[in-house]
Amino acid sequence: MAETTAKKLHLTIVTPTKAVYDKEVDMVIMQTIDGQIGVLAGHIPVTTVLGNGSLRAYDQEKIEEFVIDGGFAEIKQSGVTVLAESVSHPSIAEIKSLTPVVRKKEELRKGERVGERRNEGE
Repeated sequence: MAETTAKKLHLTIVTPTKAVYDKEVDMVIMQTIDGQIGVLAGHIPVTTVLGNGSLRAYDQEKIEEFVIDGGFAEIKQSGVTVLAESVSHPSIAEIKSLTPVVRKKEELRKGERVGERRNEGE
């Protein structure tokens, strides 16, 4: 019987002041300004702007969740590097209490982008 080994990708999360996370994981799901993106090993190279929201790192049955306050993500076939304005690693209760705040910030940000488009047309 052939043994299957799931490929891993390297996740690095850094802020202007420190390295927050540096581990091998199975999958990453993060919030970009255009929606969520899921990344597995072998993903095509992409650079994207991150929105405010959660980043989840999956490693076997363990999930680590971070709250990201904007930044950039560089995705390569071998891993993901996140350069974030700020990062917190809250408890589950804190994440649930932050969800409405994050949604409101995203609604306001989307409203600003819609307003910018209207102004461009004038």
